[in-house]
Amino acid sequence: MEKSNIHIIISELDKFTRKFYLNECIKGLILFVLIGFFYFLVISCAEYFAFFPTTVRTVVFYTSIVLAAVALVKYILIPFFQMHKIGKVLTHTEAARIITQFFPEIKDTLLNTLELADDASLADNTLAVAAINQKIAMLRPIPFESAIDFKKLLRYWKYFVALILMIVLVSIFYPRAIADGAKRIVNHNEFFEKPAPFTFILDNDTLSVIKGDDFTISMHVEGRFVPERINISIGGNNFLMTRKTASSFEYVLRGCNNSIQFSFNAEDISSQVFRLQVFPLPQLLNFGISATVPQYTGLDNVNVSNTGDITIPAGTNIVWNVETADADSLFFVTENGVQTAFTKKDGQFVLNQRIMQTTPYTLVGKNKYLDTVEIISYTFTVIPDLRPSIQVEQKQDSSQYFTYYFKGEIQDDYGFSSLEFVYFLKDKESEAQRIPLEFSPSTAHQQYFYMFDFAQFAKGDEVNYYFEVFDNDAVNGRKSARTSTYNFVIPTQDELEKMQEEYSKQIESSFEQSSSLTQELVKDFDKLKQKLLNENLSDWERQQVLDEMKQKQEQIKQQVEQLTQSLEQKNDLQNKLSERDEEILRKQKEIEDLLNSLMDDELRKMMEEFNQMMENYNKDEFIKKSEEMKLSFEELSKQLDRDLELLKRMDVEESVQKTSDRLQELATEQQKLAEELKNAKNQEDIQQKIDEISKELESIEKEYKDAQMKNDELQQKFDLQDFEQQFQDIQNSMEQSKSEQQQGQQSKSSKSMKKAAEQTQQLAQSMQGMMQQQMAQQNMEDMANMRQILENLMTFSFQQEDLMTQTGKLSYADPKYAEVAFQQNVLRENFKIIKDSLYALSLRVPQISQTINNEMLEIYKNGNAVIDHLEQRQRGLARISQQYMMTSANNLALLFSEVLEQMQQQAAQQMEGQQQCQNPKNSGKGQKPSFQQMKQMQQSLKEQMQQMMQQMKDGGMPSGQMQKQLSEMLMKEQMLKQLGNQMMKEGELSPEGVQQLKDIQRLMDQTERDIVNQNITPQTLMRQEQILTRLLEADKSERERDMDKERESKTAVEKPSESAKKMFRQSDAEKQQYDDVLQENSVKLKPQYQKIYSDYIINLNEEK
Repeated sequence: MEKSNIHIIISELDKFTRKFYLNECIKGLILFVLIGFFYFLVISCAEYFAFFPTTVRTVVFYTSIVLAAVALVKYILIPFFQMHKIGKVLTHTEAARIITQFFPEIKDTLLNTLELADDASLADNTLAVAAINQKIAMLRPIPFESAIDFKKLLRYWKYFVALILMIVLVSIFYPRAIADGAKRIVNHNEFFEKPAPFTFILDNDTLSVIKGDDFTISMHVEGRFVPERINISIGGNNFLMTRKTASSFEYVLRGCNNSIQFSFNAEDISSQVFRLQVFPLPQLLNFGISATVPQYTGLDNVNVSNTGDITIPAGTNIVWNVETADADSLFFVTENGVQTAFTKKDGQFVLNQRIMQTTPYTLVGKNKYLDTVEIISYTFTVIPDLRPSIQVEQKQDSSQYFTYYFKGEIQDDYGFSSLEFVYFLKDKESEAQRIPLEFSPSTAHQQYFYMFDFAQFAKGDEVNYYFEVFDNDAVNGRKSARTSTYNFVIPTQDELEKMQEEYSKQIESSFEQSSSLTQELVKDFDKLKQKLLNENLSDWERQQVLDEMKQKQEQIKQQVEQLTQSLEQKNDLQNKLSERDEEILRKQKEIEDLLNSLMDDELRKMMEEFNQMMENYNKDEFIKKSEEMKLSFEELSKQLDRDLELLKRMDVEESVQKTSDRLQELATEQQKLAEELKNAKNQEDIQQKIDEISKELESIEKEYKDAQMKNDELQQKFDLQDFEQQFQDIQNSMEQSKSEQQQGQQSKSSKSMKKAAEQTQQLAQSMQGMMQQQMAQQNMEDMANMRQILENLMTFSFQQEDLMTQTGKLSYADPKYAEVAFQQNVLRENFKIIKDSLYALSLRVPQISQTINNEMLEIYKNGNAVIDHLEQRQRGLARISQQYMMTSANNLALLFSEVLEQMQQQAAQQMEGQQQCQNPKNSGKGQKPSFQQMKQMQQSLKEQMQQMMQQMKDGGMPSGQMQKQLSEMLMKEQMLKQLGNQMMKEGELSPEGVQQLKDIQRLMDQTERDIVNQNITPQTLMRQEQILTRLLEADKSERERDMDKERESKTAVEKPSESAKKMFRQSDAEKQQYDDVLQENSVKLKPQYQKIYSDYIINLNEEK
């Protein structure tokens, strides 16, 4: 059976359908683009010109999207899906009708064929199949697809051209219309300022500010012109902005605490709304700092609140406790970037730091808004513990060559741990000795004192020394400072001899200059007296002469002081480096006392009175005082000559003694060498030792010859033997020993050397015996002379007493005045013999003290005064002067008796062979004066007064006997006063004892006037009892003080620092001021102020 070819038609119809929908898609796309662009052009231009509000633009925007979506679906997507048979598509019948319309000739053929094919009942009908096939064959040549003509789509090109032309025209005339309109529609929810003649431009990069800070809003205007006024709108309120330039404006928001919105407006034109964001700032609400300073500084700990600028010492431990707001973390940041985080504890930030140096720092906070905020900056000012400083001033003792006194200052920030005196021999610093000194550990600026005696070292040693101080720095360790290193060279034997020789020359030169000045001054007194009597000197001329004399007085005073110092230095130099004979030491002390008494208080007082009289001139008084001064300086000149002679004699004695001692030492060396010669092996060493001993012998011989030359210069020479042969014999024995040793005769050489040692020993003993014999012989002669002078003094005293009795019987008109005056003059001339004899004796006897010479001078002065009073018939004044002469004569007799007794004791000791003799502490005055002595003498004087008054009550007493008793009482009274003056002069009394003694002497002065005026009354006796009572009290007080001092001396000796302090400090007032104010100040000062204050106190003391 024939099959139907209907599928061919169906296939063609399907092709047609696909092409149909493709055509629809293309047409839909063309229309979508044309209508879309046209719509875009229209609404863009409409927006550009109409400037729709945001709402309209939003509606237009979303409407456009909806229309575009609908058009896209309807005209493009649906045909596209239909083309792929998705969705509802054309049926074959609908396709056939479309084809029939395009191909009219087929009429209903295609539709009928499809209907036949669709009729199921005809499926098996052959005729029907044949009919269908026939019709298919007829339709087959027709191209169904050609019914769709794509060329018809080209008719839309004119619309494209028109659209493009419209776009071009709009772009030419309104370049921004499409872009701006489209932009505003696309960004429909943004505000776009309506095009105006100007535009607001915000200049700020960011719109954020830290809470509490100010914020400046800056903007400028662009456009055809700039409005005069621009407002900023904040919270519905307008504020006028400040014009900065022609087109720029700004507005400052003060203290921003909350975020705000703002906009600009001018001439009904507004800008967009801006938002300023305010960030919370990390803040400090409250903080405290606890500073724990190092304990060694002695400073108080520091606690401060809400301030971080503090001054602290190095090593201080700092603890912060900080309360914050809006801070999540807190940091301590130094200027070099080191960052340390605080620890948060109990709602507070805590940090513990140890500060070693000055540290500028900043507290930095952080929160979620701000990463780094510098909250506040402070500085820890650290006072570094500086090195201590030390200074020293040294002075050599004026009388002790090897003793040095040191005064220094040490200074540190907080105090000291040690202060030491360090000394060592040259090149042996590793063996340095360190002596700790006293100091105040906590006083930052203080003085120190020390005394050191270099006599402990051997001759020739070079001693280096310095002071070193250590501070108490417990943080960085002790720091030290030292003074410069000083050195002291102990003189060698040769240097010592040269120094002694130099001192001797200096002393002799000072003696000669002093004596020469004194003699010149005596001549000046004579010249001045003659000029005043014979010439009328003008005030200016007289003043010139007096100034010159005053200058010479000062020169004499300075020369005597220099002389005393040089002698003390020489003696100290000798005493420290060599053993000296006790007899030499005694004489040395006696001569020093004589020199110290040259310028005694009486002479100084007379010089002061004379100088005062220069200013308050009175001719008669001036002439009288100048005569007294002349006598005093004549006596001073003699004393200088006498003391020089005594020094020369002692120098000769000492030289001979030294020669003897050196011979003794040489004999010992020779004896040792004699033993070595027995078994000598090293010939060169033995020869060298023999040569050295020979040179030493020559040196000793030369020293003895120098002593002989010095002896020749003495007014009263020693009888020194030559000993030249003995020296030669010793030298010969030495040469023989040397020769025998060279020949190898050891035994004979030893015997010769031993013989030389015996000869040397014998020579030393001979010298010593010679001096002992001469000293003993001289002492005997001196004692005989002393006895003769004492007898002459007693004769003079009795003669003066008789003469005073005669003077008492004279009346004013008595012709015997001339006879008495003549006898007084004869007595005065006789006394000159005693005076000259005493002077000659004093050249050899140092025990004859200045006190004795002063008494002699008083007798001579009063003798002149008696003659003057008798010539003027002034009986009362003459008797007073005579009484003083008797008193001085009696005093001299007592003093001579004591000196004679001492000389006898010394002579007896020498004869007994004792090597030590008594060394009286006060030459020429007997034993050391004391309150006990004064008490005994006062008791004797009191009893004598009581006896005399009792005799007068019983019936009277002869005038001569009364005068004798009064003279004795006056002598005792003056001796009492002399003892008191001597006790005060020695300076061993306490201040209370001195005051008690002055009170007693005032009572004694009243008693002395009563005795001179022969007015002994019961009141006088009561005064004697009062004096005795006060002497008992003073004696008890001093004994208790001595006991206290003795107890103290058992536990402590005067410290070197105290000796140095006495040397440098001139007054107790200065010491009290420095110690009380500087050493311990109750006012607590900071270190920088303590230093300034300490410097002020020390400078104040130095100025004084």
